[in-house]
Parts: sequence; C-alpha cells; structure tokens
Amino acid sequence: MNRQTVTQRLVHYINDNHISVERIQADLGIPEGKLKYSEGEELTASEFLSLCQYLNIHPEQLRNDKDN
Repeated sequence: MNRQTVTQRLVHYINDNHISVERIQADLGIPEGKLKYSEGEELTASEFLSLCQYLNIHPEQLRNDKDN
C-alpha cells in the first residue's frame, strides 16, 4: 500500500504545478528541505495550514478518502 503523508502530497502538488520552492521559502520561511521532503521531515500543522493558504488550496483536498 502506497500511503502518502499530507507533506508528501503537498510536495507533489508543488512539483506538479512547477511552483518555486525557493519563492515559498522566501515568502513563508518554511525550510527548503521540508518543501522538497529531502530529509523526510514533516510540516508542522502551522506550516501546513500556511502553505495551503499560500497555494490557495483547501486542506481537505489533500485528504486521502481511504484514510477513513
């Protein structure tokens, strides 16, 4: 089973939509490593919500319906 965390889903969204990680880091102050998931470090709840707002997506969009 290939289960992804919300951090991984956001990283995929950022990559798929060609959004600049460097710009997000500059604007929000979220470490680049978290935005690339290079070290496997998860976003905090605050970072997650800030990033969702920044990207103009609802957090619920990242929910996996199979999680329930």
